[in-house]
Amino acid sequence: MRILFICDRDICRGPMAVSLLKSKLDHSNADLRSAGISAVSGNAADPNAVAVLAERGIVLEHRAQPVTEELLIWAQLILTMTRAQKFSLISQLPDTAGKIYTFHAYVGHSIHDINPPKTNDLFEYRECLNVIESACDLLVQDIEEASA
Repeated sequence: MRILFICDRDICRGPMAVSLLKSKLDHSNADLRSAGISAVSGNAADPNAVAVLAERGIVLEHRAQPVTEELLIWAQLILTMTRAQKFSLISQLPDTAGKIYTFHAYVGHSIHDINPPKTNDLFEYRECLNVIESACDLLVQDIEEASA
């Protein structure tokens, strides 16, 4: 399965979701990528995102990439961090609407948006990572059931 995570700048939430999910999927055939609605190609991952993943023993080596039509077509499943991102992508490429979901809605959470940390406080990054992890845990179940 080819999964594309979408956030704003592709330096925090999307890359954290990819790294965390990869760490949870031992032998899956999932191909995971992230991109950003307003990403600057080549920007490094947010140092605080790198730090909170490192606390869990997960290495985040990432360079940002903007969302492209090719990526949207490549992905079998597109998971956005917010509803605004979802609607932005649908407006850009309406034919992909059937495979675009907010991450939380896809896994059945009632709150749809995963907002970015508002400050550089590591506590906020940990909280953001915890929210992403709860969604990743449910996604892992779906992926494992689909490949069984």
